[in-house]
Amino acid sequence: MQNKERTYYRQLLQHYLNGTLDRDEVEELFEYIAGNEGDQEYFFDEVDFEAFNKKLVQNSKPPKDAGIRMFRRFQAGINGENVIENKKSSPHSFFIYLLNGHWRIASVLLLLIAGGYFWFRQPSAKTPTPALVQTVITPGGNRAVLTLSNGTKVNLDSLPSGQTIMQGKSHAMNVHNGLLTYTAINSQWQSGNKITYNTLTTPRGGQYKLILSDGTKVWLNAASSIRYPTIFSQNERRVEITGEAYFEIEKNANKPFRVVTDKATVEVLGTHFDVRAYPDGTSVETTLLKGAVRVYYDNQSVVLNPGQQAKLHRNSTAIDVLQVDTSMAVAWKNGEFSFSNTDIYEVMRQLSRWYDVDVHYRDSVTVLLNGHIKRDVEVTKVFKILALTKEVNFHISGRNIEVSK
Repeated sequence: MQNKERTYYRQLLQHYLNGTLDRDEVEELFEYIAGNEGDQEYFFDEVDFEAFNKKLVQNSKPPKDAGIRMFRRFQAGINGENVIENKKSSPHSFFIYLLNGHWRIASVLLLLIAGGYFWFRQPSAKTPTPALVQTVITPGGNRAVLTLSNGTKVNLDSLPSGQTIMQGKSHAMNVHNGLLTYTAINSQWQSGNKITYNTLTTPRGGQYKLILSDGTKVWLNAASSIRYPTIFSQNERRVEITGEAYFEIEKNANKPFRVVTDKATVEVLGTHFDVRAYPDGTSVETTLLKGAVRVYYDNQSVVLNPGQQAKLHRNSTAIDVLQVDTSMAVAWKNGEFSFSNTDIYEVMRQLSRWYDVDVHYRDSVTVLLNGHIKRDVEVTKVFKILALTKEVNFHISGRNIEVSK
């Protein structure tokens, strides 16, 4: 860095610590640091690094674009360090950099890279032993089993692309990897037609997309299932789900669409929404992105507007309506984990479903997490990030994860 530049950006950094920079100036500061690898150590020697680290952790959202650019710089290698060349695996080169001893810059940048960023809220400061990483566990993918009306089970992973399976008055086709499409041969319902049902089930570590015979699109998350008719009746469209599914409903004012869970029923005419109803979850949640839905439970019902979520706790009979960030509810569909003041138990439930691992708790752990991370990141890298809370440790043995203080 030239002296004038160093002085200017050191002043910017001090203003950042004081909270007086606007978004563009923060972006400029981060980009400059990322673009001057050779002098980063010297640059941080002249500032209060601990204050910078604390500020970054407390910041509501570090500048994402700058974080991406910083990662790309580090992926190319810092100061001639050897890196693993794997363009699809975001954090690889960073961890080599971390292991080579550049801990001060690395500990800050870790919150911005590895496919996303995290920041933490923790009740107290502790220093546990590092997480133990022993097993490579890869993320989930497009995997599902289709159960036909006669009970036959078809593993869609092994079904040839373009394979057609006749079911009642419609046919199902595995169009390509991760998508199952139904097309009605005769779209007009006729009296005497027999309704046949199929069930699409994703295992832990699986996801799948489904297009129903009316054109409705369904994304099925890991460890979930949906039961549906191969062609809908004359009066209604009705499906049943467990786990989590995102719906984009084909409009038909004459045929209301109903999604049934073990706790509630969601009724719509045409809309985009997400339903989460895992049996091991603490609540059933319906989040509306577009249109309008009515959520029923017993004799209660609420109507949601876009941006609202109906939350029904499993130990309660009341339906709570919340204003939420809908992007977080559907982050899984877009290939991300997204957390907002989420306790470690819910985080681990989501990781368990996607990575197909079993979680055990040796201690009671209280950590709230905020942040985003790509779902294609190898699980050990996720735990490296979570361990930065200094409130929780992980020991991996096979596909078992032990969580402790």
